[in-house]
Amino acid sequence: MATDLATLALQAAGGFVTGALIGYALRKAIKVFVTVLGLWLLSVVYLGYIGVVTINWNKLNELVTNILSWLGIQSGNITSFISSAGIFGLTLAVGFFAGAGFLHAVTNPRRFKFVRRKR
Repeated sequence: MATDLATLALQAAGGFVTGALIGYALRKAIKVFVTVLGLWLLSVVYLGYIGVVTINWNKLNELVTNILSWLGIQSGNITSFISSAGIFGLTLAVGFFAGAGFLHAVTNPRRFKFVRRKR
């Protein structure tokens, strides 16, 4: 009985730590990706504004719609993975949200700001 409880605790702690590390790394990677994507999109729109390139807005809208529908399908796969993974999957999900900074926003909503003003 004691080994079952110890194994369960080890799985829970391992899942939480793994999820927190993945969430933190993903948060940092997304910040870099969004910055690079924003600068690239800004340069493409500027080149379209001055007439160097022509942007097919209908195709761009279709591409974004396809990407968002694919992400919706994948979110269902993630939910089924977490539900089938047991205690490790549950604590991995909680650790992921903690590492990504989502739990801080829920537990302390007044102090959490996406944009900070300089004083």
